[in-house]
Amino acid sequence: MRAHLSARLELPYAEQGDPAAVPVVLLPGVGDSHRIFGPVLDHLPPDVHAVALTPRGHGDATRPRTGYGTADLAGDLAEFLDSLGHDDAVLVGASSGGLVAQRFAVDRPDRVRGLVFLGAPVTLRDNPEVEGITAELVDPIEPDHFRRLWTYLLLEPPPAPLLDMLVEDNLKVPARVWHALFDGLVADDSDRDLAAVTAPSLTLWGDRDPIVPLAEQRARAEALPGGRLIVYPDAGHCFYLEHPARVAADITAFVRAL
Repeated sequence: MRAHLSARLELPYAEQGDPAAVPVVLLPGVGDSHRIFGPVLDHLPPDVHAVALTPRGHGDATRPRTGYGTADLAGDLAEFLDSLGHDDAVLVGASSGGLVAQRFAVDRPDRVRGLVFLGAPVTLRDNPEVEGITAELVDPIEPDHFRRLWTYLLLEPPPAPLLDMLVEDNLKVPARVWHALFDGLVADDSDRDLAAVTAPSLTLWGDRDPIVPLAEQRARAEALPGGRLIVYPDAGHCFYLEHPARVAADITAFVRAL
């Protein structure tokens, strides 16, 4: 499926579950498409109205010349919800997708029913672990660059078909968009306005995450209303690929509690 937004933007998405329920919108990390949530979607029950979105510039979405800050992506999210006919949603932000969810919750708290963070940074300012990911990217990007990146993000390599799909989606993003996206993520300052967030939150974090520190996760959980932190043992940064059934169960329990 594809959502048609203003400015000639087309955003692919996958939807499943009860269409009458509040949507649970899953936002992927930088460079990934909605397809990364396939393993989690497979474990979600029918009463969860899950909608996995591909943001602008990613996967097969439209790639405009500009507009890759978190505020731009959050604006697309608002228009996407409008297109679905929903006033609010539960947002699930994976990795840097959590910064987009955080930005949206700060700017539009009235439209957020709940927040789930999956290995999501609170900020990427002054984070040395992200500096080398795009520093030397030029087109054409070599597939091995992303294969090495996934080795870094996961404790164990995923099955070959899944890894091929992840790399395929990463390669769809041109170098200029990778650079613009990271510039936007590093510039995001939504962490300074967490007091504006009114929705309850759930933070899930893998204890072998090389990018996002535990202290940061604890601080956000404590700062947000009803914030809760669950630590996954022996799990990497993208643990939702390593433990999709457990992630789906934790999301489901959170949504049902709302």
